[in-house]
Amino acid sequence: MSAQLCGGLVWDEVLTMGDLENLRNWLMMQGLTVSEFATEMGFSCNYIYMILAGNRRITDSFRWKFATRFGMNEAIKVFGNCVREDRPVSA
Repeated sequence: MSAQLCGGLVWDEVLTMGDLENLRNWLMMQGLTVSEFATEMGFSCNYIYMILAGNRRITDSFRWKFATRFGMNEAIKVFGNCVREDRPVSA
């Protein structure tokens, strides 16, 4: 398993099917449609649909945009814990 560097943070985990379910649940709890979420994130609806279907992986850029737009606490709820940048990054 490799850590992911994300805007000054290192993500502990790669995206899992549980993360996809967490994202779907988070969207539902927020009352956001895919279209609204895509607009908030600055991505196309098609791209968001592909992510939610598991056909595209969540990139560091996506995670960073999510954390920037919705807050780090929300990002941690959806994608898992982040650690400090000074932690060694696995290859």
